[in-house]
Amino acid sequence: MKNLLFILGCFCLIICSYVQAIDYDKCGSGKQILTISKLQISPDPIHLSGKNALISVGGELHEDLPAGSRIHIKAWKVKRIFAWDIYLAAPCVVPVGCNVEVCKFFEFFSGQPMCPIKAQSYYGNAIEIVMPELGGFVKWFASGRFWIEVKITGPNNEQLSCYAIKGEARALFAPIKPVIV
Repeated sequence: MKNLLFILGCFCLIICSYVQAIDYDKCGSGKQILTISKLQISPDPIHLSGKNALISVGGELHEDLPAGSRIHIKAWKVKRIFAWDIYLAAPCVVPVGCNVEVCKFFEFFSGQPMCPIKAQSYYGNAIEIVMPELGGFVKWFASGRFWIEVKITGPNNEQLSCYAIKGEARALFAPIKPVIV
C-alpha cells in the first residue's frame, strides 16, 4: 500500500509539474569576446506563472565593449509537426526592446549608468525575474520548446558575441479548481 501511494505521489508530481531543460551554447561564426561560465535558473523547473524566478549568471568579457555596441534578442517557439521543427517567431517582451544599445539595455535593468563596459569578470547571483500571470493563448505560446538568440554587435555591425539558449517549459495540465454550485 505504501509503495502504491509513493508511486501515485510521484506520478502526480510529474503530471502537475512543469518540465524544463535549458542549454546554452555559442552561436554564429563571428568573434566571441564574452564567455559565459555559469547560467542557473531557480526554481527548477520554472513555473510559467505565479512564482518568480531567480537567475544566476557569470561570465568573462575579454575586451571592452566599444561605444555604440548593440544587443539583439530574438526568440522562437519551436513546434514539432510530424518530423519537422517549425520555428514561430515570438514577440519581444523585453520592456526596453530587443534591438537596443548595450548601455541603454543594462542601464534600464540596473537603474544606473553602466558604460563604458570594461573587460573583466561579471557575476550576478539570485537576480529576481517577475513571472507574470499567463492565461489562455499566451500560456500555450510560452509552453513548449523555445530557442532564444542573444547577439552583441559592434558599431560597424560586426558580431562581438552570440549565444543561443534552448529549452523547454510545459505544463502538462492545470490543477483542477473545484466548482461550487
